[in-house]
Amino acid sequence: PFVPPRLAPDTDADRLKAGLRAAYATYAARLLATRPEALDSILLPHPILGRLTLREMAFFTLYHVRHHHAAIRRDAGLE
Repeated sequence: PFVPPRLAPDTDADRLKAGLRAAYATYAARLLATRPEALDSILLPHPILGRLTLREMAFFTLYHVRHHHAAIRRDAGLE
């Protein structure tokens, strides 16, 4: 259920990359603007890992994005 559909051959990859960069920049800016004590007191749901603090979710998100970036580079023959 967590596997996304394949992209159509005519998908604009540059537009997708720009959208991801913009979304991640917004996410990072909002995270940096969060009060430090909130990072350990706000709980967020994760469908597999359960409830995580905002700090745990931030670290997980960083790892997850890097994991997928490496997989894309590997599949594209760039590594």
